[in-house]
This record gives sequence, C-alpha cells and structure tokens, in this order.
Amino acid sequence: MASFDPPPETQILHRNAHIFAGNGDYLGGLSVNDPPQVSNAALYRICTHFINLPPSAQPNKWSIHRITASNEFDPAPIPRASSSPFQQGRYAILSPSAQLIPLSISTEPALHRLQTPEPPAPRGPDDPYIPDVRPSDPEYPRNKLHFEERLIARDRVCAITGERELPGERLFQLKATHIFPLSMRESCVRNGYDASWIREDPDDYDAEGKSLAEPDKLFSPQNGLLLDVAAKLDWDVFRVTVDPENGYRSVTFCRDKRDYGGKPLNPTAMDETRLDRVSDECLRWHFHQSILTVVRGLSELMWDQDVMYENAYETGEYDEDDLIKERESMKQRLEWEFGVD
Repeated sequence: MASFDPPPETQILHRNAHIFAGNGDYLGGLSVNDPPQVSNAALYRICTHFINLPPSAQPNKWSIHRITASNEFDPAPIPRASSSPFQQGRYAILSPSAQLIPLSISTEPALHRLQTPEPPAPRGPDDPYIPDVRPSDPEYPRNKLHFEERLIARDRVCAITGERELPGERLFQLKATHIFPLSMRESCVRNGYDASWIREDPDDYDAEGKSLAEPDKLFSPQNGLLLDVAAKLDWDVFRVTVDPENGYRSVTFCRDKRDYGGKPLNPTAMDETRLDRVSDECLRWHFHQSILTVVRGLSELMWDQDVMYENAYETGEYDEDDLIKERESMKQRLEWEFGVD
C-alpha cells in the first residue's frame, strides 16, 4: 500500500487537502478555507481541468474517495452532485468501487503573468472616478483609456471585494484589470482565446467607426474587471479567480489571506441586460488557468508575492530579476518585458 504522504510545504503553496492517484502518485491539492469556497460537486469539475482520465473512465466511471488514517480507501466516494463543502484531508481518484484506474496529470503549459508598473498619477480636484492619466497625455493609448473608462462606469467598485474609493479621492486603489492579459496576447491566442467570446458593442467604436477594443478585442470591458490593488495582484497571478458555474463567486485555491470569501461579482459586472457585462468564456479561461497554476501538481513557481506587495505599496516598482524564477522561459520573459497589462 502506498504511503500517500503530501509533499512538504517548502515545495508547494499551503495546502490542507491533497489528491492522489490510487498508486500513490501526487496529483495536486488546494487549501480549504474558512468558510469553505469549494463544494464536493465543484471539486469533481475542478479535477477534470488537470487530470487525464482514460475514455473508459468517462463520464461517471471515476470517483473521489477519502484516504483514511491507515492509508486505506473509504469504499464510499464523496457524492458527485453534493453541494456540501469539500473538507480537508487526503483523497484518491479511483473507480466508483474504489479500484485503481489509469490516469495522469495534464501537461498543458500554465501561463505566467507579470504586472506592468504604473506611474503615480497626480491628484485631481474633480471626479473621483476619472482615470489615473488624463486623456490629454499623448503617451497614453486611447484604447487603454477607453478600457478604463468603460470599467469605471460599469463597476464603480472593486468587482470582487466591493471596496470603494473614499469620497473626494481620485481612482488610486481601483485598477482596470484584463482577464486575458494583454502582455500575453500571443500566448493567450495560442492557448484558446477566441475574440468571438467578446460580443459586438457599438460603444467600443469611435465616431469614425474605428474599434477602441483592439487588439483582438482585449480592450473590451467584457474582458475586464475593476479591482482594488490587492485583488489585482492576486488576480494577475491566478491566486483569486471567479467561477461562472457557481454564481460568479470568487474562489481562491490557496489560503484566503484577504478574505475574498466566495463573494459574488458586483451585479453590474454580470448584468445580462448589459452589452458590456463580463464574458463568461473569459472567466472560464481564467478559472482554468488558476487551477493549472495553483491546484495541479506541486503548483507553479511564481514570483514572490510578498516582494510584489512590498514594492507595489512602498515604491510602486517591481524588481523583475527578483520576481522571475528559473522555471520561466526566456520567451515568456520577453513577452513580459515588451508587453503591457
């Protein structure tokens, strides 16, 4: 019998729930938060994002079983359709009768993303919701300005936390954030992004009929959320995401240090009557990337989040040489350095 020992925490993000193959191979895991943000039913769906199962195991020929303290399999699987919260512990993916089945971890590359530092903006005496850089700035791309203005008008608050700006303050703490990162445009297109996920919106065109959402409609508000600074940092490295299959609630698969707590998106961001509502397909893509980055295997190496927060709040700058780890490819680094997000 395999030992089913979780990897040491020095190798993974903090986890208190671990998923194994029946032979003891480690498949992945997550942190069960308080209150829990993942149901048993959601866990089954999450596993399909990163575990390859043979055709004979589809769709209901596999199940998730708790591993007991004596390293035996609970004969009864956790219910597939249960809305009960997923609990801490060790689990194995087996047949419904608790027999071993062949499976493997997916090899789909996880995307990595580095935030582009923004220069501090001068304070303004008027509208607290005007963008950080004035339209008269000749170096500020008009499509990015369009993106910011549309998200500010739609969301007005952090779409995940509900945090607002203080009255009389400019928009310092809320940032227009891409779901598909502009800086990884080529990688996004190669990895499944489809511009048809963005609906046509007359407000995405100027008076001459020129699109303000290009390239590839990535500057459409349907590909964005207004987020506070901390949520944006976590969003950009896939530590917080939104599950459109679960009431558009936020979810984090690692420790919820910032109390996202499974809150639903701001209603204006998912209002079905609005053409500028967030794209479900874009959210599904981000949700998938979060699973690949945080849940699968030992999780992906990423830049030091503490360094990011320290630099972001104290200096407004990031030291990219400190943030980028060995496992990142040179191509990705070049995309970061020459991209914009």
